[in-house]
Amino acid sequence: VLRGLLMARLAHLDGNDMCDVGAGSGSIAIEWKLHRPNAQVFAIERFENRCFDIYRNAQQHDADIFIINKFAEKEILDLLPQPDLIYHGCPGESEHDLYPMLWDYLAPGGWMISNAVSTTGVARVNKALAAYGGTITVLDAFGLVRHQWLAQKPSFTA
Repeated sequence: VLRGLLMARLAHLDGNDMCDVGAGSGSIAIEWKLHRPNAQVFAIERFENRCFDIYRNAQQHDADIFIINKFAEKEILDLLPQPDLIYHGCPGESEHDLYPMLWDYLAPGGWMISNAVSTTGVARVNKALAAYGGTITVLDAFGLVRHQWLAQKPSFTA
């Protein structure tokens, strides 16, 4: 249900290439790839066991995505193309707030979306909302409240 709601919000967005930071099972990255077969999709996940899950799930759905078993750091992101979309799952799970680094990495005109559940994650999405704009939608499903932040990075014109 929640993945379907998130994907419905993303369906109208321009662009192809995406990065799923804190990819977990890889479901968002895989679904993006299935709806946009020409996209380059990168699932970044620091936990090895989750990377195996992403690999199995991608194989099961015949989704050709790149899986990176590292913590999202600037040195890793600098090796990848700037994405049109970044999905940041569980923003309260990391020790540091990744939004400033991810926002810099996002292509001009690109979109960032995130689901926050924990107190730390909700505080971080509210801080990101204040810094970068966008909207927060509060979703209550299965007794778990999620704060979903969606924002578009301004395009630069020459």
